[in-house]
Amino acid sequence: MKEITAVVIGAGNRADCYAEYSLNYPGQLSFTAVAEPIKERAEYFKTKYNIPDDNVFDDWKVLLSKPKMADVAFICTQDKMHFEPAMKALDL
Repeated sequence: MKEITAVVIGAGNRADCYAEYSLNYPGQLSFTAVAEPIKERAEYFKTKYNIPDDNVFDDWKVLLSKPKMADVAFICTQDKMHFEPAMKALDL
């Protein structure tokens, strides 16, 4: 099975629950970037999932303006905030 790479938009509890899969099944899923406006959450996710400093963003718009970094995007913002980043990610 080819490892799937992912970016995460919104690094709260939901993202951490989903991302745990990558720790339990190494070689199947890895995270390449995170977009999270709360610095402590972004730092926690970066450290736990081994994301390079250059791939930590405080705004999803900045993350999605970069060249493709992953196979998929996990949209883990608050439910009411899903639409805009999801539609932009689908466009890309």
